[in-house]
Amino acid sequence: MPVSHHALLTLALALSIGLILIVVSRRLKLPTLVFLLGGGVLCGPEGLGILDPESLGGFLPVIVSLAVGIILFEGGLTLDIKGYLTGSTVIKRLLSVGVLVTWLGVTAIVQFFFNVGWDMALLTGSLVIVTGPTVIAPLLKRIRVQPRLHHILQWEGVLIDAVGVFIALLCFEWVTAQAGGGQALVNFGVRAVTGMVLGLAGGWAIYLALKWRLAPDNMVNGFSLALAVLIFGLSETVQSEAGILAVTVAGLVVGWKRPVDLQKIREFKGELTELLIGLLFMLLSARLELARFEALGVNGLIALGVMLLTVRPLSIALCTWGSGLNWREKTFLGWVAPRGIVAASMASLFALALADRAAPGFDPNFVETFTYSVIVSTVVLQGFTAGALAWLLKLRQPVPKGWLVLGAHGFARSVAQFLGRTTGTPAVIIDRNQREAAQAAREGATTIVADALEPEALSTRQELVHCGHLLALTENSDLNELACHRWSEFLPRDNLHRWSTDGSARHHRVTHGTPVWTELPRPGLIAGELATGESSLEEFAVAGPGPLPAQTVPLMFVRDGHARPVNTAKPDFRKGDRVLLLRRSGSYLAGALAAGGLLDLPNSEMQSPYTTLIDFLRRSYPALDPEALAEDLRTRAESFPFDIGHGVSVPHGYAPQLPGRVCLLGRDKSFGALTFLVLSPHSDADSHLATLGEIARMCSAPERRQALLEANDLSTIVALAREFGHG
Repeated sequence: MPVSHHALLTLALALSIGLILIVVSRRLKLPTLVFLLGGGVLCGPEGLGILDPESLGGFLPVIVSLAVGIILFEGGLTLDIKGYLTGSTVIKRLLSVGVLVTWLGVTAIVQFFFNVGWDMALLTGSLVIVTGPTVIAPLLKRIRVQPRLHHILQWEGVLIDAVGVFIALLCFEWVTAQAGGGQALVNFGVRAVTGMVLGLAGGWAIYLALKWRLAPDNMVNGFSLALAVLIFGLSETVQSEAGILAVTVAGLVVGWKRPVDLQKIREFKGELTELLIGLLFMLLSARLELARFEALGVNGLIALGVMLLTVRPLSIALCTWGSGLNWREKTFLGWVAPRGIVAASMASLFALALADRAAPGFDPNFVETFTYSVIVSTVVLQGFTAGALAWLLKLRQPVPKGWLVLGAHGFARSVAQFLGRTTGTPAVIIDRNQREAAQAAREGATTIVADALEPEALSTRQELVHCGHLLALTENSDLNELACHRWSEFLPRDNLHRWSTDGSARHHRVTHGTPVWTELPRPGLIAGELATGESSLEEFAVAGPGPLPAQTVPLMFVRDGHARPVNTAKPDFRKGDRVLLLRRSGSYLAGALAAGGLLDLPNSEMQSPYTTLIDFLRRSYPALDPEALAEDLRTRAESFPFDIGHGVSVPHGYAPQLPGRVCLLGRDKSFGALTFLVLSPHSDADSHLATLGEIARMCSAPERRQALLEANDLSTIVALAREFGHG
């Protein structure tokens, strides 16, 4: 087989097998890193021999360098300065004091046990600083420790990547400068300054390009990726080995400035990063030689043991001094610090870059081998023992039963209050509408003003640690489904619920989140009904077998402190259950007719009924302006005729003088004509449209039109409208 075909096959297999292993590991809920490392060794020359990274020749360092640059650019995009500034003292110490203790502690251990140069020891120590969210987040999700510990470990993993990579890059720049000869300090400074300056300028340029909308919406992701790759290439051209530092800094700048399209870019880069991680680890782990690990010998095992039992515990002891954490919490934090993907990628990249230009006595293979030893030992030992240790120290929290409610309108607020009151765990409301979120906060709800479609940033919030369920109640059913899809990576899929108009009818494709209350109108309409008193929410205690109160819709029920939505026609309630019921008036039209009236007219007046109907309404609402209102109706009729067929006409408009929605029914029994005059204040547009829709549906049936014509009085007509609304 030609060399080019061999290289192509290696790339294709590494890419596909790597992504397949990531999918399998996610399905089995096991550490992804273990699958990728094991898969790479198994498929490489040490195993089946189907992957041959050497076939890529000099392109391997280029591929690795560019891939690592893109991964670190994506990592920079996740920077959350606000999260760091509002974090606890322990987190800030871990990112400063803890980083120094880990770096210098591992450096000292490596130098002592292996008698290597300080340059090699410092570089090795810098590579194992980072823990990384890709390994710590799944671990925390699986073992569910107490909120304070979860918060500390989560934020350390999210923020330490940038700190650790920066230190590792500076160490690498120093080592490469040392290898170059007499201008060591100058070369080091030039690389660092080049990377920083081009990274800052490039990151700012990307931000401005996104801010000024230079690229169409459907090209924003590719455009930002192209600019990041351009920054990498230019930096490498100006100064060799400066590209990684430059793209890392550029990502930090963009993440800090938070352009409008940041979330879209994060999602695209996140998917691309998964692809690159699979490719990288298959190629890099296939290069590993088991003989290298054997060469570490007993000294290697002792060094790893000393590092695990001293460095992290010492770091935690210093960082938690005076923090109020007890000995059990400190013990757990002192054990859990698994290293992950960033450490492995950087170690292999440095080994490749230093292979041909290391100073005498500097062994880049040692740096890579020791780093992988730390990764494997921490992921395996800590990953599989953290749960048992948390249980032994009594630090695990029960299964989270709290609810995350998307939407801060009146209906969502009322549901959240019921959930918090009956489960004993406050529900958390998320909404971007600051006015409604502020109202929820005034009512005592735990409220977050944020975009619910950014679970990566929100999942680290302390308020959400106890939340194990999601209820999406926004006005947009597609948005609710998208929110459930985004949160499916952070919450169990069976615990995701959403209001929807389509029920579960779309069997032709996979949907996300269980649809609930599909027969109800939009949540905003329900909120409006609650505000006007047309509907109400009631709490009902089930005392035994029997029907629920008449004309009510069950929404939620709580049993043994756990809440679930009601999404069945015949719910199986038990004695002691507490049920949230929605009692509706049953008809927008019924309320409007009760506020309006009934007027029988001769046919001569039905030809142009506006003036007659408006004059009749003025008896109850003298503030109406008949001339302006009649002119408005005539203008509307010219553009959009009010006749809907079968002798039914629905003139409608807005009257700011009215206190609420009204409907006056004019009838001509001899000709079977019905005219519904619907007027509403501008603030009641949603209910206005719902009333028009109800009239159209009701009058589509001949028997209902006949019943309206034959009714003896207004109360009978109101009853017919209410009966239709309930049916």
